[in-house]
Amino acid sequence: MIIAKLMGGLGNQMFQYALGRRLALQHGVPLRFDASFLDTVQPGTTPRAFELGHLATDAKLATPQEIAALYHPARRGLAGKWQRVSDALRPVAFRSHIREHGPAFNARVLQAGPNVYLEGYWQSPYYFEAIADRIRAEFQFIEPPDARNAALQQQINRAHSVAIHVRRAD
Repeated sequence: MIIAKLMGGLGNQMFQYALGRRLALQHGVPLRFDASFLDTVQPGTTPRAFELGHLATDAKLATPQEIAALYHPARRGLAGKWQRVSDALRPVAFRSHIREHGPAFNARVLQAGPNVYLEGYWQSPYYFEAIADRIRAEFQFIEPPDARNAALQQQINRAHSVAIHVRRAD
């Protein structure tokens, strides 16, 4: 089973889904999500919610037992240091927990085995380029737009449209 930890808003969750989906298809195993991080509000951050349920994805939440089988939080002190060294020496295919260590694409992540907990944002199209068409098909809304949004969509489709998103702050 592949379990992806969900963090952030819809865009981040889509990247986390895409990598998880690729690995799940690669190994023929189910994909599940750990949304527990979304349930907690961290000081100084914007509260987030599980957003993938609005899309035609195979998005199912993992049970606490499924998460516990793969995810072992880092321990503190000497035991934690030993755990990090041990994980770093273990080939990716045999790790049960893979944590992203920066925004750059890491091709070794694609060598993960069929039972892994993914923790990171995974914001590179290279993680899912092999199944990009499938991901695009799954990133369709389940519900049709309401009347107001349908009218706006028609207006956009009739013109040469450009959208600008300005992110002021979280």
